[in-house]
Amino acid sequence: MRGEGLELLVLAVDPGRSKCGLAVVGSDSGVRTRAVVPRTKLVETVETFARAYSPSVVIVGGGTGSKAARSAIEAASGGAPVETVDEKFTSLDAKERFFKENPPRGFRKLIPVTLQSPQVPYDDYVAVLLAERYIATHSESAEDGQPGADN
Repeated sequence: MRGEGLELLVLAVDPGRSKCGLAVVGSDSGVRTRAVVPRTKLVETVETFARAYSPSVVIVGGGTGSKAARSAIEAASGGAPVETVDEKFTSLDAKERFFKENPPRGFRKLIPVTLQSPQVPYDDYVAVLLAERYIATHSESAEDGQPGADN
């Protein structure tokens, strides 16, 4: 639960079969850290981020691998509540953001980014988007005085 004036700090996880994206995002401070890790390092990384940042909540994208990952994430979350969130369109939006922040260079500049795939994993961008959407939704609820705003 957040008190008045305290930042909502979200640890977001985009679980996948072979790799996972993670990000810690604050409602006031923005992206604090992000990473793409092998699935075998997911629990260890969640524990590390939970200890380092003490998130208000841990959110898990509800797509590929989420059910299997959630129980392990709950055990590693350091006591923070764990919620599953919809990740509809996050991969497309993350790809778009990736290319805005990392524009193609060389001959790749000539190819429309809609026809390209990033040359590196961008699962961490998905996690950032999940966190930003969660914060936006919960900030709107808090401003409207809606119950559940402090989840």
